[in-house]
Amino acid sequence: MELLSVLGINWQLLLAQIVNFTILMVVLLYFVYRPILRLVDKRRDTIKQSMENAKDIELQKRELEQFKIDQMRKADVEMQKLLEEGRKQAEVLKRDILEKAQHEAGHLMEKTRQTIEAERKKMLIEAQSSLAAFVVKLSQKLLEREFSDQDQQRMLKTVEKDLPALLR
Repeated sequence: MELLSVLGINWQLLLAQIVNFTILMVVLLYFVYRPILRLVDKRRDTIKQSMENAKDIELQKRELEQFKIDQMRKADVEMQKLLEEGRKQAEVLKRDILEKAQHEAGHLMEKTRQTIEAERKKMLIEAQSSLAAFVVKLSQKLLEREFSDQDQQRMLKTVEKDLPALLR
């Protein structure tokens, strides 16, 4: 202690300052340094977690992009299938419509043919009856001049009977 007195140091004051310094260090350690360390550790963990989350998000982004690309490819394939199916159905529908149209045209042609045939027969019958009446009148006039009444009657009957067969 004498040495401390020779150097001009008051040992009691020095001891009080050491105790004060120790108390200050303990207080700073518990109330400032440790909370700051906890805050720094927490911040470090948050940054580390953020980095891991960023990596996970990047990975999820890549997976999502790949999923999107796969879905687009599937949609393209399905669209191609639908288009092809639509073309096939259109082709079948076209074929059916053409067959129906041909069938209807054939039916209409047959009906028209039958109508024409009926009209032709009707006109032929009318022509035959008109021609037969004309021939009968003409024959009567000719027969009146040259034949007797009996000859005229026999000739008229023969003409009336044979004329329709000759006109067919």
